[in-house]
Amino acid sequence: MYAIEQIGGIIFLLVCTCYDVKMQRIPVWLLAFGGIGAAVIRVILQENWWVYIAGILLGSAFLLVSKMTKEALGYGDSVLILILGAFVGLRNMLLILVIAFASAAVFSIFVLAFKKMSRKKRFPFVPFLLGGFIGGCLL
Repeated sequence: MYAIEQIGGIIFLLVCTCYDVKMQRIPVWLLAFGGIGAAVIRVILQENWWVYIAGILLGSAFLLVSKMTKEALGYGDSVLILILGAFVGLRNMLLILVIAFASAAVFSIFVLAFKKMSRKKRFPFVPFLLGGFIGGCLL
């Protein structure tokens, strides 16, 4: 069952990545689908609820950050973090975020060093969440 969860998560994040890269937004219907999917998985597996609630609280904190920074980290990214927190739990979500933010930082340094982007340019964050999710699956 764990492998099916991982594959489903990767497929969901791949679809979200395509939308984020092409349109710079994630459709509400897709986020709703992911949230319902995460809830259904948790109800079926009936595991330690507090771990997944803590993941949701972490995602809620990112929503607050998005609001306070006037979307420096977009609302769609924050909602996706909330959904992933419900899907994988707090510990795994922290690992995903460390990988995602570290790889986004390396990407930013690279594109700034080679003057491919300016400091004010925004780039999609979901591909880094996908990388973090895959990295978390491999560890």
